[in-house]
Amino acid sequence: MVINTMRRAGAVLWLALAVVQFIPAITIDTDNARLHAEALRNTYPRPEGSEGERNALEYVSSVLDSAGVDYTIRDFADLDDGHSFSRIVDISIRGRTNETLLLFVPLSHPDTAGPDEDGSASLAATLALVEAAARGESNLSFRIAILGAEHGTAPPYPLGSRLFLRDYFPDSDTVALYLDANQPGIVLDTGGGGEVTPSWLVTAAVDSAREAQLAPRLRAGLNQLHRMGISSAPEPLVELLKAGLPAIHLGSQPGEFGPASVADSAAAVAGFLQNFVTRFEPDIPADWDRHYLYFQFGRRHVVVPEQVYLILLLGVVFGTLLYALIARRQLGRYIRTIARNFWNLPVLFLLIFAFLSAGTLLLDLFLFVRQFPTLWQHSPMAYVSLKLVLSVLLFSLAAQLLRMLPLSKNGSFYSASALFVLFVDIIIFSVLNLSFSYYFVWAFLLSFLFSILRQRTLKLLALIAAPVLMALVAVEVLAVPELRVTDILLFSPRGNLLLSFVTLPFMLMLIRLDFLIRHPVAGRKSFALRTVTIGSAAISVALLVFIVVSTPYSPTNPQPIVVTELVDYESFTRNLTLSSPAPLGEFTISYLGETDEVSTRSRTWEVSTDRVPDVLSVRLSTADFLDRNLARLTVDAPIPLEEVEVHFSSEQPMTIYDADFPYHLAPDRLSAEIFIGRRPQLPLVINYTTTSDTAPRIEVIARSPVHPDQIVVEKSRAVATSTLEIRTVLNP
Repeated sequence: MVINTMRRAGAVLWLALAVVQFIPAITIDTDNARLHAEALRNTYPRPEGSEGERNALEYVSSVLDSAGVDYTIRDFADLDDGHSFSRIVDISIRGRTNETLLLFVPLSHPDTAGPDEDGSASLAATLALVEAAARGESNLSFRIAILGAEHGTAPPYPLGSRLFLRDYFPDSDTVALYLDANQPGIVLDTGGGGEVTPSWLVTAAVDSAREAQLAPRLRAGLNQLHRMGISSAPEPLVELLKAGLPAIHLGSQPGEFGPASVADSAAAVAGFLQNFVTRFEPDIPADWDRHYLYFQFGRRHVVVPEQVYLILLLGVVFGTLLYALIARRQLGRYIRTIARNFWNLPVLFLLIFAFLSAGTLLLDLFLFVRQFPTLWQHSPMAYVSLKLVLSVLLFSLAAQLLRMLPLSKNGSFYSASALFVLFVDIIIFSVLNLSFSYYFVWAFLLSFLFSILRQRTLKLLALIAAPVLMALVAVEVLAVPELRVTDILLFSPRGNLLLSFVTLPFMLMLIRLDFLIRHPVAGRKSFALRTVTIGSAAISVALLVFIVVSTPYSPTNPQPIVVTELVDYESFTRNLTLSSPAPLGEFTISYLGETDEVSTRSRTWEVSTDRVPDVLSVRLSTADFLDRNLARLTVDAPIPLEEVEVHFSSEQPMTIYDADFPYHLAPDRLSAEIFIGRRPQLPLVINYTTTSDTAPRIEVIARSPVHPDQIVVEKSRAVATSTLEIRTVLNP
């Protein structure tokens, strides 16, 4: 009886402990997230340095004060190579352990963001998390950074992330999450700058997002580009990974879903944070496998760790060697035919390279005739497909003609060569990065089956399946689209070399298949090659018609026209320039009380006038003190200024002792730049100290969205954005 009672008590205790483990240490109140979202939406617009951003910062401070958490507000005055009038908020919440969840969220939004893309949902969910962490007690410690000055051209952006990371040095296991999601339909970025997110963090983020009904989209196929450092990854994520932090980035895909209310979006993001925090309550993993393979099949993750993949790779190699020992006669025949006809391989390789280069030239010519060099960026998949299919068409035609040349007529040579080339690919790409080789391992296995199978139908299926993994990752890269990679594949000799090397084994397998398949008409040859020729010709024509006929612009995607008005006080000139990626065509412009109808095939159009307005005031006052010169530069304008640049130049080396703003002095000390944040308050006063004999030439460039005279550009299916640029020079 006593024993049974003790057993029951032990079972109850074990069950209680198990239940406690699944109770979240903190509970995020989604209603609070909704309230914060509505309040933050009222601060829109809040780009960097704006009044809306200052109002949002004030609201954030009030919430943090009410929650009673420790936080500091930092400015950018001591950043070395950039500046902003924005702020970052650094929040620390101590847990039961030193294991830390780092959470980063932008305070401001990009200049062009609409109300549904302003980041209020992520910021509101973060504030709800802060309140929950302050109320409860978690195993995790929290370090939360609300970052201004995140959106801009890199470098120097993201300034907020760089400022925080400059002084952050983790002393325990850490996981970092960059949260910039606006609504369901989020995108998870998992690497950049040569690094990839750990697999355990990827699976945790995906599962947490699914449970919160955020409809996550994971682009794990881009991991290979991340490892090579050629992906267009979010810059904040790149900075986090470079700092050695296991990190992942959550953003939103524009247009993926209809806009949800900001309150509902904030509640969904808060639900994601609840799930994400709960997953790391027990502990944060310390391992970081940089060569894992990640696959998704529906809602299931399949992660192949580096060690497992290495075993599989060695298994493929040893299995191939074992088969070679068993089938010695076939191996000997393959070695002899490759040795006799090895010179065929460079000939065929150069042939493929020539056809791909011809495709590049044709695309260049087409874009030149259209006067639209970036047209391919609107349909990258169509352009890459046309180039590849066109090269296959030319190769299949050439292969039929090459039968008259002294190339190998032995079909086994082409099977053996395909295996040889793929085996070399596996070795080369394994040396570069182990995870790169799995595409070629798959192709090698299918090529191996191609060589040993007897039925022609099965050989055809093996040939079709061999490049499937490469095709899938190519589709994912082109669908994003990764324009940097696409540009290399379309127009670079390096891209043509890579494509030649990748496609060569499949072309060899095609020739081998042609030897095996008899033409249904007696006396004729090359049935497989002729079939491929006809099919690729039809696809090429269809793609060519699509490219020629299609236009990238529509009422929902209008042609962008950039209007730049330049007022130069040094030359006392005033110029107006219109530019666009595509030819401007016919448009109407109203400027300085005149309306002109213009028709041009050019991508730029200019007009000048001698009516120079007074829109910028720059004054310099100096005072000598001992051997130093104390200078004050004052910039003022009757219109708001978005940006101000100040450049110094001198024929003699300069010395700058001090300045109100961060600055950079060139190594030769003949030029310098003072960094000034966006949207400065006017008048802008810049104090700096130089040697008494330093009198640099000062160039000031200011930009504003407001023009002294109204400019109206009217064109069908087009939208114009305008900037006023003002330049003046103070000579010594």
